[in-house]
Amino acid sequence: MKRFRKRILFLSNGYAEDLIAAAIIEKLVNEVPQIEIKA
Repeated sequence: MKRFRKRILFLSNGYAEDLIAAAIIEKLVNEVPQIEIKA
């Protein structure tokens, strides 16, 4: 069976959403190190 990478894309319009996204990304990287994140 083929294994797929887990990927998440974060988009922001710049009104402090980037700070929230950064906090979420930091938690995800610590919890799920094999995840690929694009921002």
